[in-house]
Amino acid sequence: MTTAHVILGGGGLASLLAERLLSDGERPRLWAREHASLPPGVEALPTGPGGALTPCFAAGAALYLLPGAPELPSVAACQGPARVVLVHAEAAPAWVTLANDPPQFIASVAPLFGPGAREGAFGEAFWTPTLAGEEPELDGDPDVAVHFAYTEDVVDGLARMGRAPLTAAGHWRLPTTAPLSPRALARQLAAPLGLPGGIRAAGGRWSQLLGRRPAAAAAVTPTDGGEPFRATFGGRATPLPAAARRTAAWAHATFSGAQA
Repeated sequence: MTTAHVILGGGGLASLLAERLLSDGERPRLWAREHASLPPGVEALPTGPGGALTPCFAAGAALYLLPGAPELPSVAACQGPARVVLVHAEAAPAWVTLANDPPQFIASVAPLFGPGAREGAFGEAFWTPTLAGEEPELDGDPDVAVHFAYTEDVVDGLARMGRAPLTAAGHWRLPTTAPLSPRALARQLAAPLGLPGGIRAAGGRWSQLLGRRPAAAAAVTPTDGGEPFRATFGGRATPLPAAARRTAAWAHATFSGAQA
């Protein structure tokens, strides 16, 4: 077990991970920009002028680098984390210098949907017009099959990485759905609310918007250094009908007020 969990990053994924670790009896600390809300019981890391992070990592901590993590020229002056959990291609490690070269758990995460996913193709851009009875306009071909990741599955995988044996460090995938098209996912997500979940193509390519290749591509995605990701880390993906129900309930509670 680690002595602390330090989360660097913003948005719903960071808050969900902090809440999960807190519910597991851990002591998460979260960096967030000024005025960002923190889950009750989660400690905020101190920030300096302009919201820059003041490094403060306990020895032996698990350090999570998520999308929106602040740029740190070095954390070598700190006591140092025991491990780094990195969301691949979203929180690039190139700007981090770690004196003790801790083991890295690098997670490949597919485009997100689910509670807390405000950004991306199936965040606010999808839910605000959908709840208003309109069809959101999204870039590209909505019938190209790709993988998606449910936020609760991603958080579960990251939390497990933060406490896994150090011998398991390496490149991993986090659970994803079976391949399905954005149009099919839109219908699944809207169905629990009795909505059609239609979308309109606006040109461009879905692979660019979603940040991933079509599902028909090779099953193993190499990292920038050429090392392939291992098999999926953590449990099985939540069945899509259950994930859709939870996502719809969250979206209705979160975005319905925007229509008032």
